[in-house]
Amino acid sequence: MALFKVMAAKDGKHAWKADGVNPKTGREITLKGGEAKHRGKWGTQGGKSEGQVKSYFARHAGNDSPKGYINDLNWRLGSRIGKTVNIPNSRF
Repeated sequence: MALFKVMAAKDGKHAWKADGVNPKTGREITLKGGEAKHRGKWGTQGGKSEGQVKSYFARHAGNDSPKGYINDLNWRLGSRIGKTVNIPNSRF
């Protein structure tokens, strides 16, 4: 498991960024994702309907990347901004 700290992205293009270490290479990396205008509006906690949440998971079912893992958590559990996330090594 790789520990990543998720925070709000300040580049104006993304909703979040996560800093951590790639367990396969040992290098520090930054992941970025989400649209800035949708920051904090993920899942039912962010005001989306159950149908919108199901649609998201149907569209992104094959995304096995570390970025996809954080996006999935945002949609399942609400915003992860300001929290740490353990990403499975198999996602790298």
